Amino acid sequence: AGVDIDELARGAAAMEQQLRTQPAGENIALRYAVLRWLYGRKGYKAEMLSAFEPRLTGFFQWWQQLFAESEGKQGKGLLPVTGEYSEQLHSLGQFVQEGTPLLFETFLDVKEPGAKDSLVIGGTDVADGFGYLDGKDFWQVNRASFEATRAAHSQVLPCLTLAMDRLDAFHMGQLFYFFAFACYLSAELLGVNPFDQPGVEAYKQRMFRALGR
Repeated sequence: AGVDIDELARGAAAMEQQLRTQPAGENIALRYAVLRWLYGRKGYKAEMLSAFEPRLTGFFQWWQQLFAESEGKQGKGLLPVTGEYSEQLHSLGQFVQEGTPLLFETFLDVKEPGAKDSLVIGGTDVADGFGYLDGKDFWQVNRASFEATRAAHSQVLPCLTLAMDRLDAFHMGQLFYFFAFACYLSAELLGVNPFDQPGVEAYKQRMFRALGR
């Protein structure tokens, strides 16, 4: 996939060192885990991880599996869902604004564009009503969408923001380790074992019988 594995591992090691040395009150993984636990105690049933970055689509699937499989036991755990914005603003975004108040939202904020992320919107001779966007970079438009969405959603539900400087191998390594460590802490607060998957075995046994294993 062209990813620098050494940088990915270096980022994970840097986050490990940070989380193992930060005092409890400053430890970002512990603070995140405790907030998730408190929101669960207040009646919120789901957490939505949202971002305005299409390159995080695969990461979202990993995050969803991590928390669903690690925490979803003994009638406990938050349902992990994802908001891939701006594509889903007219579906999930509508539910967030006016639907059942069952979730809180965690935004992933990528603060700096990458070297290849720039795409300036050109002009056109068609009177399409979008002339105000001429000359603007898509990154700038995305940034405005993120800030407007976070402000609107914050009016109706709890919103957290996790910021990363840029989307590269080092910072993705940090992000992977942060969530894995935070998931372990969150499961400990719930009193469940994050390292087994008894529920998954229920369908596996039936599937194996059906296939003659």
